[in-house]
Amino acid sequence: MSALFDGLGRQQDGPDSPPGRALTEAVAALTRPGYPCDAAHLTLFARAAERTAVGELDLLGSFPDQAARVEAGVALTVLYEPVLLSLRRLAHVEESARRFGAQTDEPRRERGEREAKRTGGGTTKAPHLSAGPS
Repeated sequence: MSALFDGLGRQQDGPDSPPGRALTEAVAALTRPGYPCDAAHLTLFARAAERTAVGELDLLGSFPDQAARVEAGVALTVLYEPVLLSLRRLAHVEESARRFGAQTDEPRRERGEREAKRTGGGTTKAPHLSAGPS
């Protein structure tokens, strides 16, 4: 993990910080069964996370004062986690279709709407994305 942190030039938190330790544990869980997870691979994801952090802090800057920014920072950290995860999963669907071809010619939303009409269901919701590997 030191190679990753050194390569990223982290100044505030390192491998011994709470998020650094959590990352180390998560990487260990990946590498135990033999999945690739080296510093070069993780750097790609770390750079994407840095861009996300910039956007989040830009959003916090729009709050009127320090107290509001702190409150929003805590709330948005929790509330944005499922948003970010969902955006990642949606991106996986798109990228998988681009790389490997769509498995069907009919988008899921259209199948759901057709099924709702067939069964007399009301308003359709977006389909739940698999909680499998993302």
